[in-house]
Amino acid sequence: TTLNNKHQLQYGANVIYYTFRPGATQPVPESQIQLPYIELEKKYAIEPAAYISDEWKVNRRFSMQSGLRYNGFANLGKSKVYTYANEENRSGDNVTDTLDFRSGELVKYYHGLEPRLAFKYTIDSSSSFKGGYNRMRQNIHLITNTSAATPFDIYLPSDYHFKPQIADQVS
Repeated sequence: TTLNNKHQLQYGANVIYYTFRPGATQPVPESQIQLPYIELEKKYAIEPAAYISDEWKVNRRFSMQSGLRYNGFANLGKSKVYTYANEENRSGDNVTDTLDFRSGELVKYYHGLEPRLAFKYTIDSSSSFKGGYNRMRQNIHLITNTSAATPFDIYLPSDYHFKPQIADQVS
């Protein structure tokens, strides 16, 4: 949306529904070692977001872009969550409670604002000076196991224990 010859406004919203299938073992009929079929529990999440930004052309050499994004992340059941006496030591002998979440029930909700700011100063037709800042939230985590005989990677959502990662970038 063009407000005037100096300001251009952009805005929008979206919602993403995730189904995570972390993995399964599949028996091989010809193998001498017979492993049972095992499938890790599916996980579900919803990620709503909305943003607004303004591109401001201050003059013919200098422009700025500022914006704000709201990011939410809802981890949903069906899920069984263990709580621990000591969060630093999550082991079987440290469990204090078991929380059972029904299918579609909210397990944990994380949210926050992600501000953005960028500027550009044009020196001449082939040179400019640029800078910026933005904050990002990462709600999906890559879990890597390199100690197994066959290394593997799985993606898991932020949940009751795994919080989103937050990064501030300056350029």
